[in-house]
Amino acid sequence: MSASVYNGQCVHEEYTTYQKNTKSENLPAEPQIKETFLALVEARDRQTTVEQSRTAVTECFEVSQSQVRTIERERLDKGWPPL
Repeated sequence: MSASVYNGQCVHEEYTTYQKNTKSENLPAEPQIKETFLALVEARDRQTTVEQSRTAVTECFEVSQSQVRTIERERLDKGWPPL
């Protein structure tokens, strides 16, 4: 099951293999990182604030704020679409 953030709410979609990560400081596997980053971008595209999007993603994907910030920083450093 896949998850994304819409209007500050976690929305689950069918037909993907995303599995929630524990709240350790280790980053999830690359597919989960991509999905987490996509959810951040989509949340920001819907005009949520930085903090609102981070909070929604941490709750939806069960990752820590630190992990979300690391994912943001690393993806932007690699030239992924800006937030």
